[in-house]
Amino acid sequence: TRSGIKLDTSYDGEDGGVYANLGYYGLTGKNVAKNTMAEFGAGAYWRAYKTKDFSFTTGLGLTSFFYQKNLRYFTYGHGGYFSPKSYVSVGV
Repeated sequence: TRSGIKLDTSYDGEDGGVYANLGYYGLTGKNVAKNTMAEFGAGAYWRAYKTKDFSFTTGLGLTSFFYQKNLRYFTYGHGGYFSPKSYVSVGV
């Protein structure tokens, strides 16, 4: 079970926008070691082409998360979930 807090903010304008989020969670489970997770994400997008009835939007997004413990195995007593010490992804 993941319990915690997450803050999201965004701005959406006529030609594009930006967004960001920040979170912190505790993870617990039966026969699984306790763990903590922090996450951060941000991005920007713009409407590259638009008409009265259609718009094409593109942008960049950053996703990152960090775990206190890497419980990477899918066996009894391990996390059974993707939990690297750190993970960063940039998407288009």
